Amino acid sequence: MSLLDQLSKQAAQRKAGEDSDQAQLMDRQASFASLEIKLGEYKSYLEQLTKLLAQHPEKVQQHYEIPGYGTIVALVAHDYVVKLNQPNKTSIEVLVSFNATIQTELCPNVEVQGVSRIQTIKALFDKHRIPALTDPRKDGSGAISQAHFRARGKIPMSILAQTDAASGVLKLTLSNFEDLGQSIKTYTAEQFNEQLFDQIGHYLARKDNELTKEKLPDGVLKKLRHTAQQNEMRRKWEEKLAAQALAEEEAAREAQQQKKLSNRVIAGGKSLLDKLSGLIKKKPGES
Repeated sequence: MSLLDQLSKQAAQRKAGEDSDQAQLMDRQASFASLEIKLGEYKSYLEQLTKLLAQHPEKVQQHYEIPGYGTIVALVAHDYVVKLNQPNKTSIEVLVSFNATIQTELCPNVEVQGVSRIQTIKALFDKHRIPALTDPRKDGSGAISQAHFRARGKIPMSILAQTDAASGVLKLTLSNFEDLGQSIKTYTAEQFNEQLFDQIGHYLARKDNELTKEKLPDGVLKKLRHTAQQNEMRRKWEEKLAAQALAEEEAAREAQQQKKLSNRVIAGGKSLLDKLSGLIKKKPGES
């Protein structure tokens, strides 16, 4: 191939690439324009929904697991705030936020000993800005070596829908719903419709979790069910062993107490015999 042919071919490839990039850019811009309009509709939907939820609040509990502590129980406060933000001309977002009030009386009051263990559990609570540490006691070095943990305060919950012209897709960020932390889902402009609004509404109201439920193949579901059955059998067996160990420990403790009691009785009897023997050995007239 001659030099002219090579250069012509390279120029054609560059042109095709530029045309493709331009077409993709136009598609993203069109998607962003569509999403911008739909986010306005979505905001109106959320405002109507949250107003109704606040007018007729239901007692909705949230449960969060903290490793080394246990389950935090919180009650949805229905103090919704809906905001639309547009930092610039090429991005837009709608945020709905509210709180879950921790039900301290329903949460464990756990005593923890050991500097490293206390630091680990405290770090987990601090990460999510949940106050919990109480009654701290320090060792000789000034480090907390003994403390109680009991969750209190509020847990912020939110759903953030955002898009920008560069991506042309909608990103949905769910905070502190299924557990402490965030999960992210992505949708195209076509997918962000009234049906999805309704799914988000059900999820926001804690009516169901269809929004985050994954569609799994039958084979995967069968394997998951089998694993769950095995885990349940293992859990029951571990509970049985733990109960047996507790019973054996209690029996050993009772046996030890009986032995101590018997030793005291024997020691008391021996002391009495010694006294009687001393009286018998005394001569007449001795006092």
